[in-house]
Amino acid sequence: MLAVAALLSVAMGVAVYVVRSIPAHRTTFLIDASVTDQADFQAVRRSVASAAQNASDRDALALRRFGGECGNGDNTRSLVDSGTGNREKIGAAARALTTRGRATLGSGLLAAIDDFSGRLPFRGSEGNRIIVVTGHGTDACTGDPAALGRSVKSRARAAGVDIDLRFVGYKVPAAGQTVLGRIAATAGYRPPDFARDGAELAATLTKYTVPSSTDPRRIALPAQTVTTRPCTLRHEGRGWNKTSRPSSVRLPEGVKLPSEAAVYEVPHHPSGTGVSRFIAESGNAVCTSGPPADRSEEHHIGARVMKRYPEGPDFTDPDQMSQVALTVEDPHASCYLFPSKAARETAHVAAQCGTVAAAIWPSNPEHITTGDPRFKAALSREPGLGNHMRVSGTIEVVLAVNRPGPHNPAILCIQPKNRASLCTAVLTFHFMEAMKDSLPKDVLERGAQRIEHVVLKS
Repeated sequence: MLAVAALLSVAMGVAVYVVRSIPAHRTTFLIDASVTDQADFQAVRRSVASAAQNASDRDALALRRFGGECGNGDNTRSLVDSGTGNREKIGAAARALTTRGRATLGSGLLAAIDDFSGRLPFRGSEGNRIIVVTGHGTDACTGDPAALGRSVKSRARAAGVDIDLRFVGYKVPAAGQTVLGRIAATAGYRPPDFARDGAELAATLTKYTVPSSTDPRRIALPAQTVTTRPCTLRHEGRGWNKTSRPSSVRLPEGVKLPSEAAVYEVPHHPSGTGVSRFIAESGNAVCTSGPPADRSEEHHIGARVMKRYPEGPDFTDPDQMSQVALTVEDPHASCYLFPSKAARETAHVAAQCGTVAAAIWPSNPEHITTGDPRFKAALSREPGLGNHMRVSGTIEVVLAVNRPGPHNPAILCIQPKNRASLCTAVLTFHFMEAMKDSLPKDVLERGAQRIEHVVLKS
């Protein structure tokens, strides 16, 4: 018994050590140490050291530099490996940096992403990020910023961890700003910040590293009760015309209804009792609902809320793009929404799934981990919508869910980029409505965080 107790004590001690070793955030500073003005580089060194000093005790920090010759293995190097308690080490290493060679941005980015690919050092429980600080904004080894952006995006996916890249330019010329912006956009990250002096640079780095930074954090919101708006299920050829009565619905904890949004309710069938609820724009918008025109496709009904376009609309204006589309599929559509690994291509899926097709589906899906194989959720920034043409400057994200039961809803949100909060609310509500009675609270919260991150990167 004493031996067993001793073993349990050791095991518990190891478990506690592991939990305490997992950082809240894991942050890598990736510094452009290529040849530049020495006074400007001094400001970079000071700002990085200051940001590291102000970071949380629970954050793991690392420092990597880039700069050298193309094709040379030393054109990027890790100076301080990731770990908690690294603030002084980061500061000392940053202050000791010297400039060298050309701006080998691509090598630095790919190597910094690779640093996250292993299980150790531990990844952050709340977030993982790379903060890139550059005085050039360009990569001296490639003339194709879009190709570099695609490489970064591919490498980040292969790393198997959700990494948030923040690009910060310091006194970057206009041409370099354009290049850096294109790299960030193609890789799927938010636009760069550009600092004009040392004070702006220090403030930008600090806001990304201190505990009260601009990282999106889910906060406990009081549950909100709202009255639904009816959406009529109509089909003139079949004589369908049923409208749900307004009802009160309590939003899941953590879902905030934007001021320009409402919760709509649509019946599944004129003779049935099932309904679906979804968030969409409330203002100058109209909700329509019905089954497909083809009787052979009665496996789903669709509800759509669209902005009423003004007379003489410009359909390429992203500010006029406002649409939320919900489809309620039957169980067979999950073959299209969540195809097997052996049937990813459209032709193979069609052959495997037969005649039933999904009205909306996630192309190149990013799966949300649920921990239960019976419940699936997938996001996509490349929604499958037939011949639909995307308008530049808009967000387009689809979320499909699969669960036991007769209905497998998918939802699409299209909004101008300045209304990202609406899409976040639309998709989060959809996910939680579908899974709230089936998955633990921590799984729902992680799913909501994943949704918010994907929308911000869209």
